[in-house]
Amino acid sequence: MSLAPSYSVKPGEVSSEDYIKENTLLNERITSLTAEINTLKIDKERYESIFRYNPDPILVWNADLRVIDTNEAFIKKTGYSREKALSLKLSDFVYLDKKGDGIQETLRDKKMMIGDATFQFPSGVFSWVRYTIPVLDEKGDIRTIISVYNDVTDLKRELGEVEILKTRSNSIIDENPYPMLLWDSDLKVVSMNAVVMKLMGFTASDVGRLSYRDFNYVSQTGTGVAETFKTGKHSEGVAVIKFSTGVKTLERHNIPLTDKSGKVSHVLSVYYDLTTQKKAIDDILQVIRIAETGDLTARTNEKDYSGDFFEISKGVNQILEIVTTPFRVFQNQIVDIASGAEEVNASVEEVSAGTNMLAQNSNTLSQNAEQGEDGVRQILRAMEDMATTVSDIAIKSESVARLASSAENKSKLGIQLAKNTENAMEGITRTSGEVDTIVT
Repeated sequence: MSLAPSYSVKPGEVSSEDYIKENTLLNERITSLTAEINTLKIDKERYESIFRYNPDPILVWNADLRVIDTNEAFIKKTGYSREKALSLKLSDFVYLDKKGDGIQETLRDKKMMIGDATFQFPSGVFSWVRYTIPVLDEKGDIRTIISVYNDVTDLKRELGEVEILKTRSNSIIDENPYPMLLWDSDLKVVSMNAVVMKLMGFTASDVGRLSYRDFNYVSQTGTGVAETFKTGKHSEGVAVIKFSTGVKTLERHNIPLTDKSGKVSHVLSVYYDLTTQKKAIDDILQVIRIAETGDLTARTNEKDYSGDFFEISKGVNQILEIVTTPFRVFQNQIVDIASGAEEVNASVEEVSAGTNMLAQNSNTLSQNAEQGEDGVRQILRAMEDMATTVSDIAIKSESVARLASSAENKSKLGIQLAKNTENAMEGITRTSGEVDTIVT
């Protein structure tokens, strides 16, 4: 823009009218230029304010990629002095990491570029998003380049922490021994661990596709996932759900996860498989109900269970064995008692035989006295054997003892009768001797 005035006439050729006219035009031109200058001053002041006091670091480069101006934010952030900052060239910058396009691409393409970089400055390490803006002259060549930096160091650190937490939470879910599902606000499954896949028959490809409607609920109690999103409170309950792996009874705990605003963004469902436990409980109760009817032969399938339920099932079976064993022993001893009774009968028959023998020989007492004594002794021995047999039977169980007691008493009575018979035989023998003496 030229500030020199132009004249349409030469000096000496100007009339008063022309002079006034040209002077008026000149004054108008001066007024216009003054307004433009004032506007430029205002723009400059605005630029200076924006540039100098901008909270974001700003650098101005020439075409040789040397810094020709900077603002206070850059000096404060980096720790450089103004003199040092104005002496920097691009090669003085220490890049720890960079992505996207930068000042060299702007110089090449004469377009604004965006990228991010991590720098090592005297004051520390910073991560900046950089905007490089070309300022072109009238010919379209680059006059200067303005770099505006947005400090994202804290944001990047927070994102790194979030990523760490995300990795940690994913590890907690993936490596957890309990089945876990993560739901979004649309009630879609956005994450699940290997344990829940095995339990419910899902695959990794089902993540993001499964929704609450894909779960075939047979029955459920407590609060569900949808209600947890509404209330924002931890909930729990029991659900019976039909999967491709079978019908499962699951205890579920729904944990709401909130964002910074406190809104529930996700719900984590943690499940505890009660299927085996429920089967064990039903099995145990069934055995108990059968036992209450008087049938003590039923047993639980203890080998199908593990942990506490194995011990409980095993205990139930052991109790039933303890109760039924005496009955089996009693049954076996009844058989022994029957055998003992046969021996008693045999002994009684021996007693009867001895008595018959005494009766048959009553007419020849003197000749058969010794035989009578032998018969009595035989009866005694048989009765003693019978008493011993009954006594052995009696000590095997209390109930059997009561049954055997009567037989033992009868045996003792038989022995006493036999002894009485022996005494009688001795008297008969003495009488026979006296008879012989008298006869002789």
